[in-house]
Amino acid sequence: MRNPLSPVLFYLRNPKKAIPLIAMISVGTFLVSLLFAIVATMQDSGFALQSMIQRFSLVSPKKAASVPADVQAKVRATKGVKAVVPAYELLTQVTLGVGTSSFRVIALKAADTAAFLDQTGVRLKDGRLPAVGAAELALDERVMRAKGLTLGQIVGNSLDDSEWLKGEFRVVGVLAGDVQVGIASYEFVSSSMEYAGAKESLLVYGQAERRDETEEGLRSLGSKEVSIVTWGTMKKELDSRFQGLFLMVGVLEAVVIASAAVAVALTQYVFTLQRLPEFALLMVSGISRRRCVRNSLVGLFWCLGVGWLVGIVMAIAVSFMLEKNLFAPHGLTFGLTWKGMAATLLIPVVVTLIGTVAVVFELRRMNPITVLERRD
Repeated sequence: MRNPLSPVLFYLRNPKKAIPLIAMISVGTFLVSLLFAIVATMQDSGFALQSMIQRFSLVSPKKAASVPADVQAKVRATKGVKAVVPAYELLTQVTLGVGTSSFRVIALKAADTAAFLDQTGVRLKDGRLPAVGAAELALDERVMRAKGLTLGQIVGNSLDDSEWLKGEFRVVGVLAGDVQVGIASYEFVSSSMEYAGAKESLLVYGQAERRDETEEGLRSLGSKEVSIVTWGTMKKELDSRFQGLFLMVGVLEAVVIASAAVAVALTQYVFTLQRLPEFALLMVSGISRRRCVRNSLVGLFWCLGVGWLVGIVMAIAVSFMLEKNLFAPHGLTFGLTWKGMAATLLIPVVVTLIGTVAVVFELRRMNPITVLERRD
């Protein structure tokens, strides 16, 4: 037999009081978890596009056409350096689903390509490597999906004004590996009119076991003549780039959490005031004031739990659709994160704190006789 005083039974019999609470909790949970997932996806994708810097460092001239000879000598003498290779850096942009990021294509001499693939742990999955002196590219398969490219397709700013690659390049190879890289022909770039004046950089291969020592030594060479890019400096730059975005989203999430929590708590308080005659009747019938408080709070907790679960289910469903229709076509993965779902728990926690104080305060000060006589 059902308990007639069950708070859950009360909300089942009075859905108009339960639905607003559940709806507000669900929407707040949905928004917070989805915002967190979007930012996390953008950050992960941004790091992935620059992941090649984990396998080598870059030394680039700031003004001259190439790295000065004395700096080159210092680079080669740095502890842990096992090889130094001349290269050109070409930039293209990649869509992250809700934004864009830059991606480096490294123009290498034919004789240096095999060592580059070995250093980065990348293999040729399909097609072939760019021919010597040809306007051709081999790109990571994830970058190709993000840019919507296939083997044999041509890319360049002569076809698309928004493209950063100058002229026209034909995609002839698909690369695969733990890090994302792109390869072009050094000989083509050095003789191309579109890239006249391009600055020659140095790829620095270090010994894996001495990576920190090598990066520290290279960073000390930074000056007005050259810029040094190591994984340490790249990670710091990326963290700084996403810091502002995280701050903005964090403020937005705080507003959503606070708004949802206050709205739910106030609604629950109003519903409690509306139920005062019911609680007064229960008290004069012998039901303790403590039990009335407990019944009201248990009902609130039930609505919070159902609302949170509904919000998470909504977020999972929408994230699945977003990944399938927006992110996956660009070679990206998207999904809820444990941190995002943990953040949504702040909504029921804050509501519990506010709601408990309000309910306890109202029911403890209530005089059941006064309420029944309608003199409150």
